[in-house]
Amino acid sequence: MQQIIYLDSDLGYKFADVKNHKNLVNKQVKLTSKGYHIVCVLDVDTQTIVEKSDSFSAHAAFIEKCYPNLAQSQVSMNPIKELIAV
Repeated sequence: MQQIIYLDSDLGYKFADVKNHKNLVNKQVKLTSKGYHIVCVLDVDTQTIVEKSDSFSAHAAFIEKCYPNLAQSQVSMNPIKELIAV
């Protein structure tokens, strides 16, 4: 399973789970057509980021700067921790 991490300018970072590549592509198209910015795609099983946006590093730096305790307080399966770790 994969998880899309995207930014809703009104509500902040959000997550969408997808089960296969076809669903991933369809969900990415749907999210971008609604104006959301996709930050990255996380492979949940391996806890690795498999796709990054051009602004990925800026998002990771923003989260780390604004929420410095977030990485230490999250369990290893949390996508935000993976985002910060990269």
